[in-house]
Amino acid sequence: MELAKSYPTQVTVSVLSEVDRVLEQLPGVVSSDAIILDKCMSWFNLNQHIIEQYIPKAWIFTF
Repeated sequence: MELAKSYPTQVTVSVLSEVDRVLEQLPGVVSSDAIILDKCMSWFNLNQHIIEQYIPKAWIFTF
């Protein structure tokens, strides 16, 4: 939260015991958990975005 204060965006932090169930109900989820990604309304591939924007010469292997 302290780091987020320096950015011009609203940040909310919640500590949840059943985070998977909450994320499954939300749009725009950012996660590397395939089970959540398969169940959520929509998701954003943050890893791909970071690589494409900041590491354009990265070697990418698709399996």
